[in-house]
Amino acid sequence: MPKQEWAEKKNALYLMEKEYKSQKAKSDIEKENNHLRWKN
Repeated sequence: MPKQEWAEKKNALYLMEKEYKSQKAKSDIEKENNHLRWKN
């Protein structure tokens, strides 16, 4: 595999992981907010 292609693949995976983590963080925050909303 050419070096550049490998770098692009690695970058794509990195971006996907970052996106996944930020989506997960968002949903965690929403769950937390809903939980607080139910308490009040």
